[in-house]
Amino acid sequence: MKIMTFVEGTLTKPTKKLEDLSTYIPTEGSVEKLNLWKKKAEIVYMISGREKDVEKTKELLKKLGFPDGRILFRRLDYQRVDDYLDIIKEENPDVYIDDTVESDNMFEVVEPRFEKDCKIKLITVAEFGGFNHLPDNPKELLSAQSVVETYEIPQGRMFIVKSDKSMSAGFLELNTGSEIKEEARAVSEFLKQVKGASLVKLEDKEELLSPLEEFEIPAGKSYTHSNSVGEISLTFWVLKGDVTGMIDKIRKTFKRI
Repeated sequence: MKIMTFVEGTLTKPTKKLEDLSTYIPTEGSVEKLNLWKKKAEIVYMISGREKDVEKTKELLKKLGFPDGRILFRRLDYQRVDDYLDIIKEENPDVYIDDTVESDNMFEVVEPRFEKDCKIKLITVAEFGGFNHLPDNPKELLSAQSVVETYEIPQGRMFIVKSDKSMSAGFLELNTGSEIKEEARAVSEFLKQVKGASLVKLEDKEELLSPLEEFEIPAGKSYTHSNSVGEISLTFWVLKGDVTGMIDKIRKTFKRI
């Protein structure tokens, strides 16, 4: 069995500056869990740094009590999510663990980035939240739940990353040729296209969103969201305010996968 895990934010957290590795400490329970899993599984680490950062990360992990394991690193000069995904797919672990890092006004989580039929067990933990809730037996990770909730909907998949009375956020995956009608909400909704393209129709206005393009739906406005292009569409969404009733309706209506 092979378990691959991200390091920064997942296994370790800073006590001072992000750039100063000497101030990093383990997230709660992460050292203990990895040492238990190491008895029955191979451990592989992933870092956000480049090859030059491997040795100092190795020293940090040893200092903090983590077990030995290969350390993989990003290959591009700039951070690009697809580079991480390519490395994960090439390594092909049984389990991959990451955290809910927030970047560029959106959450970067792995579940929406992988195909529905992905054979890798993807587990997202809260950033700096630790591993205490994960099982001691590594084989039980294959049935462990991620903090990212994934629901199968007729049009594709709905991902809920966070939902409380202050904010709800997640991703909407639309299959080719599908359309979803969104009811008016009491708060405005921010959309950011992640992959593919999607069409947003708001009253007499239409907006075709390409990757990285953003659009805001005013409060009190209903709209349709569709995908008529040749690939799956993935859109990040966030509603700032209390829409927990809407989120609970999704949970009750659709099957979590």
